[in-house]
Amino acid sequence: MSTWVNLVQNGRSLVELIGLPSIRNMHESEYLRMSWVKWNHNPNCRMLDWLRSMRLSMRSRPLRLRLDGSVTLRTSINDLLDQVRARDKGVWGTHQLGMVLRSLVGAKLRLSLPERANSVHGASVVDSISHREADFLVGETAIHVTAFPQERLMERCRTNIERGLHPIIVTLRERIGIVEALAENLSILDRVEFFDVDHFISHSIQVQSGFARERLESTVVQLVAEYNSIIDGCNADPSLKIRM
Repeated sequence: MSTWVNLVQNGRSLVELIGLPSIRNMHESEYLRMSWVKWNHNPNCRMLDWLRSMRLSMRSRPLRLRLDGSVTLRTSINDLLDQVRARDKGVWGTHQLGMVLRSLVGAKLRLSLPERANSVHGASVVDSISHREADFLVGETAIHVTAFPQERLMERCRTNIERGLHPIIVTLRERIGIVEALAENLSILDRVEFFDVDHFISHSIQVQSGFARERLESTVVQLVAEYNSIIDGCNADPSLKIRM
């Protein structure tokens, strides 16, 4: 039977199947190691049994947002998104990243504009088949949040413009180039604004905290509370809730 050392060195893909962003995450690595030691002492233990057990365990655990003074808030948010990416890729074959992005942006709007965020959509509706005018309407601004930008989103942005609205797209950092190219194809590049989600949220929190480090943590706690409220309100998977 494989030892823990061999599992780490030669079977990293198994760890990724469980849904971890990286084996370099020491907290999660120790959790897995102790679990493996426990199972390894069972003469009837099989690797697949252990994997199934870990999948169920990881599924029930909330996402973790770590505030670490050695890294930026933007890095911490991106680490949170990496956890969701790993889950989507490894364990469940689901697409929960879009729901997490929309719920984070919704929480940000509730926190910074509590009287103006008209609606918050937390449902995991695939962007390409959604017929909403936007995820959020704030005044004359239509905010679209997407993890997987497609041409149909640009068509909705063009419709927004025709109706006198100002479209904004919030997406993943690595997808900014994609949405800009899609917008250019429809000749609306100069009519749409683009933000990567980790910067969009971290900058708002910094502003709301008055750029004061002593107020930053309490503002993040408020953001997490709003986010968890949205997850509860749309009856989403409770493991998508965030724990500080």
